[in-house]
Amino acid sequence: MDWKVIEREWKEYFDEAGIDNWRSLFASVIRGVMTDRAKALVTDFGFAFDVNNFYAREWFSDYTLQFAQPINDTTLTTLSNMLDQATNEGWSIPEMQNHMTTVFDQWMNGGVSPEEFQWYSERMPAYRTENIARTETIRASNKGAYELYKDNNVDEQEWVSTNDNRVRPEHWDANGQVRKLDEPFDVGGEQLMFPGDPAGSPENTCQCRCTTVPVIKEI
Repeated sequence: MDWKVIEREWKEYFDEAGIDNWRSLFASVIRGVMTDRAKALVTDFGFAFDVNNFYAREWFSDYTLQFAQPINDTTLTTLSNMLDQATNEGWSIPEMQNHMTTVFDQWMNGGVSPEEFQWYSERMPAYRTENIARTETIRASNKGAYELYKDNNVDEQEWVSTNDNRVRPEHWDANGQVRKLDEPFDVGGEQLMFPGDPAGSPENTCQCRCTTVPVIKEI
């Protein structure tokens, strides 16, 4: 069996369907994160905020596509690794089917036996799912804030890091940077429009806890 052929077919499948599945699963979560951040900014700075208009705009659809792509790529990478293992260990077709079913059952609904779950958990440890959750939560929060600033004609924003012993040196150095809203922050040599910007590398965005605040001259 040529597992590389199967890998190519799976890639084609994910290109066609995978991203939209992730988007449909997580869109409501992203909405909730952005709404909470927007409401907090409304309270703190008196911004106008219409939640219905907020999600009717093209940027939200584009953002959920950006959100889904890295997860989709990771899913494909997991399958690719599985196929490599199949090649090295000489799996039969039934063995591959069983392992593939295990992975997809866990991704979709967690409906697996304890034995199957042990097999899966060895390949998707808790730190990976936690990494996704932490990274995408702050990314969505900061993206929502960025769009709210634009809606309210904010001219500048300031990068704010947590400044504890867990902060990356690059993010510590970025603390206090002020930029025009249409200009990126310089964070470790990368240009980021907001903390967690998908344009940044994983090393510069994963599990980031930074945020931004609007620079309002009257305050």
